[in-house]
Amino acid sequence: MNKVERIITTHERIIWYVNIYETNRAYGGHEEGGWYYDAGDLLESKEFCWHNTRNEETGEYDCNQYDLALQYADKMKQKLSQADQLNYKMGYGPHDGVDPNGDCNDDYMLKGGKWGTGEYKIVVTTTEGKSYPEKAPTWY
Repeated sequence: MNKVERIITTHERIIWYVNIYETNRAYGGHEEGGWYYDAGDLLESKEFCWHNTRNEETGEYDCNQYDLALQYADKMKQKLSQADQLNYKMGYGPHDGVDPNGDCNDDYMLKGGKWGTGEYKIVVTTTEGKSYPEKAPTWY
């Protein structure tokens, strides 16, 4: 039997991640009549890595991790689309956007509070996920 050496190319060595976020609109501030920005809380970051797939009998690796990552993303999309609807968010809670008398008042909204019903976002990428933004944006 001939000896055959298999070299794994850079493309095949890519590690893929399926990152799942809950995204919302967060309140940025009162400037220009009030503004919001996109915010994402990382729920899961699943790694698909070729070096964990070595077949002990053949010594070969299953290098097609991209297809496995896409399959997992599709599976999670189905699962999350059938899950209960995300809760409606009201900033940091019932006190956010309320004046000292207990009346609704946008002048009392707290920066960074998330408002409304968010949605799920699934990203297949070569970068491990993290919540965003790391630092809240500023108006100026």
